[in-house]
Amino acid sequence: MGGFMLGLAIEKWNLHRRIALAILDKTGTDGRRLVGGFMFVCAMLSMWMTNTSTTMMLLPIVLSVVAVIRDNVSDLSEKSRSDFQIAMLLGLAYSA
Repeated sequence: MGGFMLGLAIEKWNLHRRIALAILDKTGTDGRRLVGGFMFVCAMLSMWMTNTSTTMMLLPIVLSVVAVIRDNVSDLSEKSRSDFQIAMLLGLAYSA
């Protein structure tokens, strides 16, 4: 219960958006670095919060990053886009 409350508090104060922007600032737009950055942040947050609340907090951010990459990067094949989405979602799950 405490982990969920902590996750909701982080979302209320938009800390999750600041975390996402910091990840994007440090990693850039390279796919491997993005996956690694989100995995690192998820693993660090999972040290203090429950895995479920960490994943719940970061899942909407990961989905929005995937949507932006899929819509704005035109030189990717459909398989590459699908692989990137799968890598981001599995990376988030495994790092928690």
